[in-house]
Amino acid sequence: MKTVDDVMICPKCDSDNCYSYDTDEVEFEGNGTGHYYIDCKCKDCGQNFRLYTKFTYDVTEAYTRG
Repeated sequence: MKTVDDVMICPKCDSDNCYSYDTDEVEFEGNGTGHYYIDCKCKDCGQNFRLYTKFTYDVTEAYTRG
């Protein structure tokens, strides 16, 4: 299974020494799919870039409070 850290690769220098600094959009669909758009920065070359991810998910716990 890949994580966001596995795919956060700088498009300018191919470094994986990057971090996220903002979330542009995250959506969870009822069918177990979604997307996550993240603003990132490379610590090596300073390049800012947006990472677009698609994912599947499982609900592992749900509860309500009232």
